[in-house]
Parts: sequence; structure tokens; C-alpha cells
Amino acid sequence: MLKTYSLAAAALAAFVSSVGVNTARAEVTFPNDVYATCPITPGDLHQWARYGSEGPNGPFNPPDSDLFDDDTNCNFYRWGAQMFLFLTSPNTAHPGYVFDGPFFYDVINHGNDDFTFEQFLGDAPNAFGVRGLKGDEAIGGTGQAGGGDVLLSQKGSLTYYGIHVNEAYAEYLTAQKAGQLSGALNINFPSDQPEMEELQKVIGKQLPYAEALVLELKTSWVDARTVDASRYLVINAEVPAFDRSSATDWPQMGTETMPLAMVGMHVVGTAKGHPEMIWASFEHVDNAPNLSYYYMTSARQPALAMPDTTGNWTFFDAMPPAGTSPMIATVAATSDTGIAAVAGKTIGPVSVVQMNPFGLAPEDMNTALANSDLVSLNGSLLNMLQQRGDVRGNYYQIGSIWTQKGQMPTGDSDPNIRGGDRLANSTLETFHQYPDENNNFQSKNCFLCHSTSSDSDLKISHIYSGLQPLP
Repeated sequence: MLKTYSLAAAALAAFVSSVGVNTARAEVTFPNDVYATCPITPGDLHQWARYGSEGPNGPFNPPDSDLFDDDTNCNFYRWGAQMFLFLTSPNTAHPGYVFDGPFFYDVINHGNDDFTFEQFLGDAPNAFGVRGLKGDEAIGGTGQAGGGDVLLSQKGSLTYYGIHVNEAYAEYLTAQKAGQLSGALNINFPSDQPEMEELQKVIGKQLPYAEALVLELKTSWVDARTVDASRYLVINAEVPAFDRSSATDWPQMGTETMPLAMVGMHVVGTAKGHPEMIWASFEHVDNAPNLSYYYMTSARQPALAMPDTTGNWTFFDAMPPAGTSPMIATVAATSDTGIAAVAGKTIGPVSVVQMNPFGLAPEDMNTALANSDLVSLNGSLLNMLQQRGDVRGNYYQIGSIWTQKGQMPTGDSDPNIRGGDRLANSTLETFHQYPDENNNFQSKNCFLCHSTSSDSDLKISHIYSGLQPLP
């Protein structure tokens, strides 16, 4: 996918008017009577801000991952919250965001487990590789992991996917594959300052934002003309175009340029004592409603938050009739060299919910205190950002997952797993939210695939083995 950051506002507004954007807005909200077990305070936000900036959409510093304290679950969620604000900060080198600036690389998928780094330097639109269609991936694709399933919004937009890594990841991979590293650093990503210093000594340069350690991101996007773009992080991009004249088969027909709105992001990074990486995930509040979940009130009593399904959601349509089975999204289409309907279906939207709010089982009273961490964090942080007019106040942390003492996970039921043991993003793992069995397998969380069962600790990052070193 090729991308730029100059939006044609008039054309965008005209298109939005013609397709009819959601007018009865729906969004995830958070109970205001929650027991504040993990709030973000104005003092926290001021401390995180770069240059003490308090304005809307301003820059934030990354958390110092070398100083990470893993004593509480709240600290993991705070790490994710600050890292998301940093990654989506404005880029000082050229228009855009930090995660797509000169200190990050987009990962281009050329098919057959062949990936390359592509750096966006701001002098021309760059190739923004996204996961999905087979073949040369310089222009993008539309399939999810775990089967290449295709997600369409209720307005008919395809969902596009991107992979991005920071410079520390790229330099580490290049040095490791060249045989320049030894000891523990040769088998795991750097997860503390001494290891980062050793890496920098080997490559002969200082890495920017070295305190952030190693980062890998996955992003999801829809056509910004089908949503209220003022509520989203937006880029312009060149994406695959399809002949949609058939209800069951959409062959690719070149490319088209459109503004894209971010609907989801995985933030995956190392921190002190955690070479397995912290896996934090974020969604836009307009995506889909949460199923019912328990939280702890300020009176220290469990309360049930019911799903609010009113209004027009980006991916949700309607709940099933009362008394029927849980609402599991079933695949309607998959991607290969084009998009094809699953047998007996037509290509189109499916109704999506967040099956396991905050990565834990729905309607389980035992999760009330754990859920309160993210309910209080999101409620306090989004309120402050929205009061500033910051667009990031429309994105919330759906959960995070890690292991107790940094052990490499052996699978999705590893007893060392902490955080959201059912974590799945409704835009990135739509069709693999537990307990679904789409594509003939069941996944509880990220660690089913991202684990030592991949035969190497470094393969916890699935792109690692097929990713070519920097030139």
C-alpha cells in the first residue's frame, strides 16, 4: 500500500455525504462508578507528554521499558497506554505519525514467507505492506491471520492490515542473522538497557528512542470515507481495487487511492524482564459493542455492565435473538489472489462483537476486579484526551497479555500466562475470538501461534524467519 498524509477534505466530505456515514453514533463507554484500581491521572499525562505539551494530538514520550516494574497488572496496562500515545504522536520529521516515521519500518509481504523492510522518509509515497493477498505485497491486502478471512464493515469497506517495526527490531534482526550477536542476545530480543547497549555497540550507532526497546505493531484500517474521519487517525493510501460485480468472486483489478481510518492496533514490545514481549491491543470505540462483563464498583461490589448495542457501529449489526447461542462471527469471504465467498455465502459484512471484554471471559463475576483495571484506566484516560479534543480519546485498550516472569509461552493455555487469557482484537482476529472454531481450529489468545511451539524463541514474531535483513 502506498500512503501519503494530505487528505482532500472537500472530496472526502462529498463522498461521506453520498454514502451516508453513521449519524446515530455508537461507541464503547465505561462505567463511571468503577473502583479506580488503575486510573491515569492528569499528572501522569503531563509526565508522559513530550516537552510538557498539553494540547490536542500532541507528542508523547515512550515509556522507559528498561525501568519497567512488573509487580502489578496495572503497570502492564499503563505501559501499553503510554506506548500507544507515543506511537500515534505526530511525527516531527514530516506529516504523519511516529509509528510510520523515519525511526520505523513498514514490513512488505512478497508472498511465500518473504518479507522486506521499507522505510518511509517523507520524500515520496512509500510501499506500506499489509497482510493478506498472496503475491507481491507492495500494494496491500485484506486477509486476517489464521486463514486469510476477509472483514467488511457494515458500510461495505474492506479492512486492510499493516505490519510495522521500530529501528531496534530491524537492526537486531540484521545483526542476529549476520551472526554478530552472542549469548542471550543471540536467542532473544533485547529486553533491558545492557542488551540494548550491546546491540548498539555491535551495529556502531545509537538507536533513537532506545528506551522503548524492541517494537512490532499490527494495524487495521477501513475506508475513511465510510466513517466520521474526524474521530480517527487517518492516512492516504494506495490499496488493492476489486471488481465487485459478482456476489461471490471479487478479482483484483489494479489499485485505488483512498483515505484510511485506523480501527485497530496491536502494540507488541519487550520490557525489562519480558523478552516474550508484552502484547497490548487497541480498538476504536465505534468498532463493536462488548458483551456483558463484571467490574467492581467504588463500593467494592461487583456489577454487571450490559452491552449497549444502540446506534450505528462500524462492524456490528444486530444481536441474535434471546436464548440463542453466543454471537460468534462466521467467515463470509477469504482472500487469495482475490476475494472469494465461502461456500454457500455471499461476500459481505458480518455482525461483530467483542466476545471477551478486556481479554477475559464475559459474565464471569470472578473477573470483576481484574476488569476494573482497564475500565478505570480507559475511562480516566479517554475522558482527559476527549476534553482536550485529542482524536486518540476515541481509542481504548481492549487488553494485554504476557507471562508471569518473562517465560516464553508454550501455547495459549500456558499456566504462566497473565492478563487477558482470551485476548483477541475484533478487527484483527475477528473470526478467532474464543470459543470460535473457524478454519477448524480454536484459539484462546495470541500465544497459540506466538509461542515456543514455533521452534525458536525469536519466532514468537512470525515475520522474523522470512524477513530479509536491512541492505
